[in-house]
Amino acid sequence: MVHGSYSTYVNHRCRCDLCTEANKTYKTKYVKDNVAKDTAYKNTYYLKNRDSVIQRTAQWVKENPEKRRLNARLGSARRRARLLKAKTFPSVDAHIANCYGKPCFFCGFPSDTHEHLIPISRGGDHSEGNIVPACLSCNQTKSGRLLIEWRKFNMVKYDNGEAISAISFKPVVR
Repeated sequence: MVHGSYSTYVNHRCRCDLCTEANKTYKTKYVKDNVAKDTAYKNTYYLKNRDSVIQRTAQWVKENPEKRRLNARLGSARRRARLLKAKTFPSVDAHIANCYGKPCFFCGFPSDTHEHLIPISRGGDHSEGNIVPACLSCNQTKSGRLLIEWRKFNMVKYDNGEAISAISFKPVVR
């Protein structure tokens, strides 16, 4: 048995690092080489089973509104990044999914969106290091500004020694 080959991974069920990596490499190459074939198969299947596919999709959307909303957000973020030719990375979707429900990076309240620290429109990447959880209020006020510009725009006021955001009057977490 030779380790580091796809056949060893499949035939001998070897799960060592070398064989696992060989399996990933093989699958990546296979997907790249068979994009047209796979697309044709999926299109043919859809045409033959259109009604059942639509019915299954509608049922899934009805049963999983949170996942549907998250998928829409992720797709929208990927699309914007692609249109602006920003660098994107495969692990970003999982990172963005983990952002929801965490404290807002800017104010500390629960987040319901994500924000790019360096906006894509200003040359930022669509990457884990550039994406933070944000509440809707902070996300909308920051918009396409850099963090330092947003801080000036937001004009932090001090009330009894506590920093207060001028936009939403929420305590600022530092």
